[in-house]
Amino acid sequence: MLVQIWGSYSYTEVANNVQKEETVLNIQFVLLDCSHLKFSLVQHCNEWQNKFTTLLKEMAAGRLLELHTYLKENAEKISRLPQTLEELGVSLQLMDTLQHDLPNVESQIPPIHEQFTILEKYEVPVPDDVLEMLDSLNGEWVAFQQTLMESEQMLKKHKEKFKTGLIHSADDFKKKAHNLLEDFSFKGPFTSSVGYVVALEQIAQLRAMLMAMREEENTLRSNLGIFKIEQPASKDLQNLEKVSC
Repeated sequence: MLVQIWGSYSYTEVANNVQKEETVLNIQFVLLDCSHLKFSLVQHCNEWQNKFTTLLKEMAAGRLLELHTYLKENAEKISRLPQTLEELGVSLQLMDTLQHDLPNVESQIPPIHEQFTILEKYEVPVPDDVLEMLDSLNGEWVAFQQTLMESEQMLKKHKEKFKTGLIHSADDFKKKAHNLLEDFSFKGPFTSSVGYVVALEQIAQLRAMLMAMREEENTLRSNLGIFKIEQPASKDLQNLEKVSC
């Protein structure tokens, strides 16, 4: 009967049922003393229950700390004001990831509470700092969702701000490229009065300026691409490149 009880109940129930069994049994002419067996079984149940509850405590505390860290760190990251376009891109990507993960994160909260409820049921001691973290979990989750909503509005405003600035920069670049073409058209070494040494120097200077402007143009086009704005290659620069070849 002791063996039958073993596979059907929790360790506490098994230990209780073992205690209920008779310690001394008469089987025909044999007198059985089960006290040592009962003691060993109860001790075994207690040991395994302690092992499982200790493991559960470690797992629950680990999951709680992991979720607490996730909420805290990501709330801080997404709340930062982007100072550059690169930072804006990183923040927008983070926002998409966090919003996509909301259902998954929320689904982790009830199991954590359930695990600590089990620990409380079996009177497993839990450190005070862990209990404080558990008590604040629901509030942190609500605050995290509020932070996401506020940060989303903040990023939208900054996105428009950066977009407007880029469009102005693109317009300024077009003007600069056009002015460079006009300036070279009037002052370029196109007459015999300009010595070949001076002409070569002017061409070298033009090529250096073209290289710098091409880099600036590529950066502008890449940044505008974040906002899905196409920036065609400058025809003025293309004409200058033909002249300087």
